[in-house]
Amino acid sequence: MEQPGESSLETFLLDSAERGRRNWRLLPRLLAVALPLLLLLGWYWSLEPEPLAVPALPPEAREARVPGAATTAMLAGIVDALLDKPGGYLHNDRLPPGLLLDDMPSFEAGMLAHVRDMTRALRRDFGRAPQLAVEDPDLVRAEARFHFDADSWLLPTSEGEYAMGREALDSYYLRLVAPQPGARFHAQPDALARWLADVDARLAAYGQRLAAATAEGEARTPWLARDDAFYEARGYAWALLAQLRAVQVDFAAVLASRGATPAVAQAVTALEGSQRPVLSPVILNGSEFGLLANHSLVMANYLARTRASLMQARVQLTTSL
Repeated sequence: MEQPGESSLETFLLDSAERGRRNWRLLPRLLAVALPLLLLLGWYWSLEPEPLAVPALPPEAREARVPGAATTAMLAGIVDALLDKPGGYLHNDRLPPGLLLDDMPSFEAGMLAHVRDMTRALRRDFGRAPQLAVEDPDLVRAEARFHFDADSWLLPTSEGEYAMGREALDSYYLRLVAPQPGARFHAQPDALARWLADVDARLAAYGQRLAAATAEGEARTPWLARDDAFYEARGYAWALLAQLRAVQVDFAAVLASRGATPAVAQAVTALEGSQRPVLSPVILNGSEFGLLANHSLVMANYLARTRASLMQARVQLTTSL
């Protein structure tokens, strides 16, 4: 004899099973829509930012030719590109499509390496007189923020810390271009030469990593890591190109007096070549005189040319006239 409620329970279970079957049938349709959208979004987020031109300065800064205004504004522009490009800052993403991307996070790592080096140079050399031990408080704060962990996604997040570093740069910049400047920038040849020494060390390290992509034996870069090395070097070159364009403005008189203007211009030209579009969907490392391109060695060649030009500029800056 059927117990009371058995019929309703059976009906409920049958309805639940039918709903489950409908949901499973719907899943392939959802995936068919979601996957193309994720792929399209991942492609858009992987677009590299356009090379930066020297930012327009306030009229008072242009008329007074405030030293350091272009250099500081350009560094702030590089940070803006790092944080505000399509997809924002991706290096610490834990959800798709950012989680599945590696080329743009590597590009960001190169950009961040430059930001950290340049901020340290501002705090250590450009932002204070050589005979003074007092450091600029905004530059001290900016350097600390930019050296925060690049992979932090829980509070505090990496992008949150870098945004506060950007605010510190803004504060320094506003004090620098104020009618009564409250900040210092010393456009001296020895300070510029010390920063170029930091650049040389970075370029040498990236060149070695790129060359290892075609090395033999245990020194050879693993296949899956070759595009990471390429895009990190490309990101650093992108940021360095922008910064050198600003250096040409702020240090024009210094470079001209030491005969280093052509060397820096040659470095800029080499870096512009390193930013040519990559037409291949993957980074190739073809054999000598083979059918396939060797993207790693092409990038290494551009960085080597940049390094040679900047080494020449550094020698000219440190040679007494």
